[in-house]
Amino acid sequence: MVDDSASSSEGGLSLGEGAQITVGSGDVAGRDKITAGRDVIQVGAGATVIVGAVPTAQVGDGLRALNDLAKRFNAVREAIVTFRTEFAEASRQIDELADYKDLHDLLHQLEFECYAMLAAAAPEFPDDVDPSLSKYQVKLEDIADQLQKVAGRGTVRKKDTVWITRFATLSDELDKALNDSDKKLFDNVLGRLKQVVDIQPTPINEKLNSAARALRLSLLAQTLAQVRDHLGSQDDLDPDKLSQFQLGVDALVNLALALEKLRDDHDGWQKAEALFNRSEDMLALVGTSELEMTWPDIKALTEPLCAERTDKPARRFLEEAAALDEALASANPERMQDSFRKCRARAGQIFYRIDLDLKRLCGELRKVGEPLDAVLRLTK
Repeated sequence: MVDDSASSSEGGLSLGEGAQITVGSGDVAGRDKITAGRDVIQVGAGATVIVGAVPTAQVGDGLRALNDLAKRFNAVREAIVTFRTEFAEASRQIDELADYKDLHDLLHQLEFECYAMLAAAAPEFPDDVDPSLSKYQVKLEDIADQLQKVAGRGTVRKKDTVWITRFATLSDELDKALNDSDKKLFDNVLGRLKQVVDIQPTPINEKLNSAARALRLSLLAQTLAQVRDHLGSQDDLDPDKLSQFQLGVDALVNLALALEKLRDDHDGWQKAEALFNRSEDMLALVGTSELEMTWPDIKALTEPLCAERTDKPARRFLEEAAALDEALASANPERMQDSFRKCRARAGQIFYRIDLDLKRLCGELRKVGEPLDAVLRLTK
């Protein structure tokens, strides 16, 4: 599971006032450039998105301005009603994405703030009981409650949350194990927690990434631009609110490009990870023969992903890839295996950072979903 508490000093997604978002952890001179107010986007491999403020916050402000205008002017409400279907679908997709992100974060908390502590105490339990273990029982209960709330929203697929009902009983069982100093029950609870943290993060991460791929922010941006154009002929609208709405539309264009770039990079490096993993697994079984067959495919996939990037992780990866080419040419198995593992580690570093950036951006998108829901309610 990705540790969202980690920070990236090079590249990555930095969200805050005056934020610079480096999409895919790389910097380029830029291909296409889109300027929207204070915001600048450079679109290309390893593109850099520089924004004057957090784009999600600016999009939210723009939607709230649209909401204010709609409450005061029938023409605005009529323009929104025209595009109700598009707004509703975007709202549903954002809610789904945000809820999968919530599940991801809660599983992260479970693993690092609860299970790890209980597992560390298990060898000494119950002979040397740490009084602080009770706080992890409370933490487990809180996580279970929050998981049930997410499942109860009905946004994520039921088959992805069926395990939560069984999980919800574990806090009571842990409480009983602690009160009765019951080693067998304690170990049983710990084993079931381990099953959750071992099994559930992978499918939840996959669904989170699938939801990010399905979200079409660019379509929402086009829809809002059509609303903006429709309102351009109205003379009696508040110019400040219109300007704020315009900035929100521009920011959403930027946000859509950032999300699309992260999704493309994530998909590419995920495919590379699968090939790296297969080669790594086969090293112990058949030596370097699988690596020799697979490396050209890995190289063909990763070289375009690193094109025009100048960040340190990408440079180091390309250096290790060149070293692996030389090792393969030498036909020295030990050298080949050593070089492969270094290259594989560099690829994992890049993929980790992109995965982290994508999850952070998915979490930020709730700032778009909430004011969008408010606009949508005006059409009912």
